[in-house]
Amino acid sequence: MAREKRKPKKDKQKDEPQLKEEVELVENGEEGALPDDEEEPKPFVAYFEAVPAEAMSPQAKEETDALITRLQAGESLSLPQSRPMPSIGRRCHELRIQEEDGIWRVFYRVDPDAIRAVHVLWKTTQKTPQSSIELSKKRFSQVDQVLKLAAAQRQRREKNL
Repeated sequence: MAREKRKPKKDKQKDEPQLKEEVELVENGEEGALPDDEEEPKPFVAYFEAVPAEAMSPQAKEETDALITRLQAGESLSLPQSRPMPSIGRRCHELRIQEEDGIWRVFYRVDPDAIRAVHVLWKTTQKTPQSSIELSKKRFSQVDQVLKLAAAQRQRREKNL
């Protein structure tokens, strides 16, 4: 499967993630099952809007792409590139992409079938804002609800065949 490459908006938090596309992917059977080939990279699915091209430096974009590629290949990242975020949920982490005047944080979860990212922010301080943690929790909860509904719909269709 090809990686779905999207970039988040700088400092913009929305209450609702972009879930319609995920539902369509799951319903069409393009996602939601474990890959047949262990070597096949996991898809990267982003639930936020793109960062304006000028927001991230070319070096930060390159580093982000490289880290996502490593995650897709099944590599477990640790500090300084990534750190666990148990305050958000199980299997949740933050990618850390350093720039000269701050750091990008991408909140993601490693699921059996995909790498799912729900939030990105630009930070100039050490502490992660509680609002970003709460937004990420909410979005992961919404993603889980959509995936559960899509799986139930798929099972109903299979029973009817």
